[in-house]
Amino acid sequence: MEEDVLGVDVEMKNFYYLSDRQNTEGESVIHTMNCVHVPSLPQRTIIGLASSGSEAVRLAKRSLIQPKRRLVLCPVCCTEDMRQRIHLLE
Repeated sequence: MEEDVLGVDVEMKNFYYLSDRQNTEGESVIHTMNCVHVPSLPQRTIIGLASSGSEAVRLAKRSLIQPKRRLVLCPVCCTEDMRQRIHLLE
């Protein structure tokens, strides 16, 4: 197990971002930092470090203050979570 300076397990974690712009279906897409489709810096909000797209959704629901909107996981970079693709940010 690899730990960062705060003692947090960082193995198999990635930074996740939420697109500030909605797609044509009115959804906001969650991407990893290395995704080829992640928006440029002014067009995204950092969600934080997470071990999966599902965890990133939970972090977004807890920490981002935004109106209700649909979240989708990017089909390119969040493939491990595609069975539970659509989430509602409440």
